[in-house]
Amino acid sequence: MKYHVGEKVIVNGYERYEGFIEEVDKDSWLPYFVRIPTANKSYWVAEDSIVPVEPSDDKIQPSDFTHAVPAPPKESDPVNHPTHYTQGDVECIDAIKAATESLNGYEGFLAGNCMKYIWRFKKKNGKEDLEKAEWYLKKLMEAEDVHD
Repeated sequence: MKYHVGEKVIVNGYERYEGFIEEVDKDSWLPYFVRIPTANKSYWVAEDSIVPVEPSDDKIQPSDFTHAVPAPPKESDPVNHPTHYTQGDVECIDAIKAATESLNGYEGFLAGNCMKYIWRFKKKNGKEDLEKAEWYLKKLMEAEDVHD
């Protein structure tokens, strides 16, 4: 294979996309899985659609990019990494931990549950999750009234 995992490349498309090879499948007609960090996207591409990054690449002209295929969705791990609790590279539990570290146990529990239901509502139970988030938010507001 001409390119290797970790190598920086430019994907020639309607725009110039700089990225890196994240995976190689030598048996595929689109053998290179290229991550484009600035566009927050990844594509399987053909070898003739990419060039290595070199200092003089400012003059590369975009060409018709007909070989791009969106990255396949990651397989769900319903126990350790459910898809409805992941947004981009951030998992809900990590966001909750950061947001509630200064709260006491009960307040942290209520705030965390509120965040959880808001986080997942579009991917799981829709309005029902928003209603659950509201229920926990009301409980949190009641707890705050007791402390004031």
